[in-house]
Amino acid sequence: MKKKILCLIPARAGSKGIKNKNLVRLKGKPLLYWTIKLAKRIKYFDKIIVSTDSNKIQRYALKQGVDCPFLRPKMISGSKTPMLEVFNHTLKYLSDSNYNPYAVVLLQPTSPMRTAVTINKACKMFLKKRLDSLFSAEKIKHTCHPSFVFKNKFDLVKKKLKNIQKKIYRQNIDDLYALDGGVVFITKVKRNFKHLIGGKLGFIIVKKPESYDIDSIEDLKLCEKTKINFS
Repeated sequence: MKKKILCLIPARAGSKGIKNKNLVRLKGKPLLYWTIKLAKRIKYFDKIIVSTDSNKIQRYALKQGVDCPFLRPKMISGSKTPMLEVFNHTLKYLSDSNYNPYAVVLLQPTSPMRTAVTINKACKMFLKKRLDSLFSAEKIKHTCHPSFVFKNKFDLVKKKLKNIQKKIYRQNIDDLYALDGGVVFITKVKRNFKHLIGGKLGFIIVKKPESYDIDSIEDLKLCEKTKINFS
């Protein structure tokens, strides 16, 4: 039997970097449009839901043919609201409607450059390996290695001298990866759902432009110049 996988698209009204970010125009369409369009192409999704606190976003989501059956309470729609609360609110609503998915895939509208290949690959890996959580990760620059990160000029001098003594060079530093999560995040729905990340973990490597995350006008301009590829 095919396991039910819910696609959850969180799209609150407020935003600090860009006003009404989820509806700001990218290539002539609201930012939210690109994630909804991609989600419809993913074969693993049993249901797509937009979670929002905005009447305007709700109307737009419904117009695009995806579910947006409730308005999220303002108390869990702030910039510091843990995503776990958004998950639990959505799952509680669906459970009351007798819909209980096996897993939830989080697709944030701020990553419009993601591809169907990556999302399908992530879902396949999640199911095949029977993972509890899977997230996208990106290789970081060697200059972001802890050995080269400093907090002030005194710390820089200290680390520089230390690194020279150890002869640490970029060429012989092991690759490091950082949790991205913006491109894709999947978690298995459990009876006691207290943590989004836990249990048997897995990750999928992504890179630019797919890993672009729109958080400022500069990010938006960068994506405007980049071709969006859904394949």
